[in-house]
Amino acid sequence: MNEHAPGDRKKIVMVSTNADWAGAPVHVLALAATLEPYVDLFMVFGEDGPVRQALLAKGIPSMVIPTLRSSISPIRDIHCFFAFLRVVRNLQPDLLHAHSSKAGMITRLVAAILRLPCIYTVHGWGFGPGRTRLQSALVYGAERLFACFQRVAYIFVCDADRRVGMERLGLKSTRCHTIHNGLPDHGLRADVVHSSMVIMAARVCHAKDHDLLLRSFHACRTDFKLVLVGEGTKTPEFQQRVRTYVPIKYMQVECLGLSERVPELLAQAGVFVLCSRYEGLPLSIIEAMCAGLPIVATDVGGVGELVEDGVNGFLVPPDDQPALSRYLDLLQNDGALRVRMGQASRSRYLQHFEATQMASAVKQLYRTMLDTV
Repeated sequence: MNEHAPGDRKKIVMVSTNADWAGAPVHVLALAATLEPYVDLFMVFGEDGPVRQALLAKGIPSMVIPTLRSSISPIRDIHCFFAFLRVVRNLQPDLLHAHSSKAGMITRLVAAILRLPCIYTVHGWGFGPGRTRLQSALVYGAERLFACFQRVAYIFVCDADRRVGMERLGLKSTRCHTIHNGLPDHGLRADVVHSSMVIMAARVCHAKDHDLLLRSFHACRTDFKLVLVGEGTKTPEFQQRVRTYVPIKYMQVECLGLSERVPELLAQAGVFVLCSRYEGLPLSIIEAMCAGLPIVATDVGGVGELVEDGVNGFLVPPDDQPALSRYLDLLQNDGALRVRMGQASRSRYLQHFEATQMASAVKQLYRTMLDTV
């Protein structure tokens, strides 16, 4: 996989269930774009979307298998398995690399049949929160089975998910590798000295607790602008929720919906907030750290691996409205604290969460897996 020795380049098929601007696909975009000089990549997605289009624009080939979807459907999943099996047999890659739960299952099964080395990047376990009890049981049973497959290495974007894999699935530590999410530097810096704007970038879904943020904003004693960006934040239903929770300060909340201008919006903010019920390692926080913003976030999943409490931000327990309001007020009232924490965020990003560091660690794992074939 040396960029100066084309004959040594390996062919990697990378698989992602989704191709939208969500955590796992954006991770795939950053990783593939950074790895492309070193390996021959072919991408497989379960849908067309902006991430696939961005990779095509970079000259990275891909295809869509429409049956590769997140929901559980035995007949559709069987069709997906055979479609992907045909693709891999035709491409004859050296290694398969899957992202997200459904892609991970299909890819590991095909890799076992064709005796190919396989890497599965876990972006949160599919049997975790957010699924019905039956769905969780089915996914957990499947993961227990796949844990027996020996030619599979696991990448975890946070130590929290790695611990779950070892404790609940019995994965051996030698097969488990924590490689934190990373993003390329978007080049924009926040003016935390002068800006009082607070921003949360997250889609409206059960995992993201927008209601907690709205309740906390209503209880804050300081005045500031709250900007909510992400899929679903501009719908009439969501804006009615804003009116319900923030009847007095409603005009101070701006709902922007899905936007490609997130880096520019971060540069206009003074504080980044993320209220989640559960998480892996959120890219939105990494993007905010890149901009040099102090972070206020709920302490779930791998968030504590990004935010060092009291250093580059504050961690609050889930559903703790008083604590969230208190820290938002504190940062509004203390410009020097915003500057200090913003600088710490930027420093942590550069040291640990830049895209080239992530890609370098993945590239080394590729070497290890291919050397043991």
